[in-house]
Amino acid sequence: MDTLDEKGVGFIVGARVANLPLPLVKTISKRLKKQDGAMITASYQGYRLICQYSQTRAAQDKSQREKQLERAQDVIQNPSRATRAYRFLKKKSHAYAINSDLITKAELLEGIKGYITNTRLRNQTIIDRYHDLWQIEKSFRITKSDLAARPIFHRLEDTIKAHMIIVFASLAIAKYIELQTKMSIHRVLKLCSKVLTHKITHTTTGETVYMETTIEDPILKQKIEMLKVLGH
Repeated sequence: MDTLDEKGVGFIVGARVANLPLPLVKTISKRLKKQDGAMITASYQGYRLICQYSQTRAAQDKSQREKQLERAQDVIQNPSRATRAYRFLKKKSHAYAINSDLITKAELLEGIKGYITNTRLRNQTIIDRYHDLWQIEKSFRITKSDLAARPIFHRLEDTIKAHMIIVFASLAIAKYIELQTKMSIHRVLKLCSKVLTHKITHTTTGETVYMETTIEDPILKQKIEMLKVLGH
């Protein structure tokens, strides 16, 4: 975050609220008052921290906490089952014990989602933009599947940057086409696959011409013509 801020790049990132100091967690929880949709701001590491409470998220967090606590208690009774780290367990000598401080912190954080930003956007805008991340993730999935991109491994900085430019250019073009046509890029590519160019050579004169596939379906033809005028 500091590197982005130093370079003058605005950012919105999800806050790891579980890592916040306990006094700050208590303050946030007290101010939100477990009111659905309640939102507050605080300062954290020199940036704006926005926290919002959701009853739906609280129910999910509580269910997850109870399951993790059951696993922790099971390990205390059966130490041989401790094959990995457990959230609410702490090791004392050669035995395990419940980490009551961590449980208290988890209870206070139930239903709370945090966002950190260095921008001056409104709180609700910050949250909305963060929740738009799924569209970016969807775009990357499009790149890997519909655009038939294959894994490429680079070592040099210039080739890495060139690869990223190509990827983001393809994402920009794909999103532009989706917005202009109101169709998914998958659908657009499927339509384009129906347009073929045929090479025809006169066996006597040797003259060669190229002809496009004739589209008989008027609706399909209209959609393809619309794609042609987009400029890509």
